[in-house]
Amino acid sequence: MKIVFLLTTNNHLNSRLADGTVLSQILAQTLPYATDGSLFVTAGNLVDDSVLAFAEKSARLDLPAEIGNIGALRACREKGLLPDGPCLVVTDGTIVIAKYDKIEAQTESKIVSLMNRAFWFRSKNALDKVLDWESDRELDTETIRPDKMISVGDVDDLVQANRRLLGIGYSSKNALERSYTEEFGVIPPVYLHEEAEIYSSMIGPYVSIGAGALVQNCVLENCIVDDGAKISNLNLRDSIIGRDQEIIGTPQEIIKM
Repeated sequence: MKIVFLLTTNNHLNSRLADGTVLSQILAQTLPYATDGSLFVTAGNLVDDSVLAFAEKSARLDLPAEIGNIGALRACREKGLLPDGPCLVVTDGTIVIAKYDKIEAQTESKIVSLMNRAFWFRSKNALDKVLDWESDRELDTETIRPDKMISVGDVDDLVQANRRLLGIGYSSKNALERSYTEEFGVIPPVYLHEEAEIYSSMIGPYVSIGAGALVQNCVLENCIVDDGAKISNLNLRDSIIGRDQEIIGTPQEIIKM
């Protein structure tokens, strides 16, 4: 099916989340169902477009963030970009894990809401009805619950989202083996990028450390250390260290290996 990705409101799409970024986690759940002609509606909030490099045949429309999701869809319609057949609309505030290819067989409804986080339309006519909807009219809408919903709408969601993704399998499979040969300890589940450097530290559970990050003499639990961050002499829990951020605490023997 063709998919319209509304990447217009989330300012954290490029942030580290488990074994990828917020955006790559959203795409991983939906791209297996996407056909050529899918549409990415963005608001200039993608610092690194490399994650969209695969989508050379897909349309890309940049709009102001303040236009909102309905406004973005109406802009797509004005430009003739909306597909005629079945269409899935994915918003960027939640990772929705669902069997999208089963929706059409599960229901006869023309419009399906996945808990107001993703929306399936049987045809362009069904989508038009939503875009032209007035409060005094009823819509033939059915709500179904997806397998999982993981909110990533703001920075406060990210630590919990990271924890949930690591818990359901988005972790490094070699973390324990790596800790045996390097100078740190680990309590799974964790994600450790192969280019992350970790010394004299205890990592986990529920910690993700990104590419090029440097962690020295730290104890981390339920944390995200984004790409390129450098931290030392810290004891952190329920925290996010942003991309390329550097924090050096007071030297102390936090952990001795």
